[in-house]
Amino acid sequence: MRVNNVSIFAGGDAAAGRISQNGRAAGQKQQKAGSINAAFLNGQFDPIEKKREMAKKRADKIISDTYAGERRLDDEVKLRGDRLKQHYKTLADSSREIAKIDEEKEALRKEYGVEKDSKEQKDLEILEKYKRSNRHVVEVPISKEEREYVPGCPT
Repeated sequence: MRVNNVSIFAGGDAAAGRISQNGRAAGQKQQKAGSINAAFLNGQFDPIEKKREMAKKRADKIISDTYAGERRLDDEVKLRGDRLKQHYKTLADSSREIAKIDEEKEALRKEYGVEKDSKEQKDLEILEKYKRSNRHVVEVPISKEEREYVPGCPT
């Protein structure tokens, strides 16, 4: 700004002030009368650039939120997969133990000379079935005749 033939620059550097005062930068052609040179602003007041920057920030936020959500889902899937593997391992261990017990039962049956179709074997199977039905882990149906056979069994 010029006051009484004295130049006053408010803010910025002197070169920017001279560009704004003269209306042209070094190496630029003289501007036509009535036109304004805004080259020195460097996009500081460009509303399109400001909107573009805001849109970029929103897009970055959406992408980072989506990525964080995906990471949480991936972690949850991995956790469930690990838990499923642990359950399968437990199931395999339990199946091996049951197989061992069945082998021991078969060895004892042979050792005592009990036939598979004998009354003693059938009695044992009814008692095992009764015990399984009382655990309430798995519903094991037991007939009325089988209940009457087991001493102390409520009918």
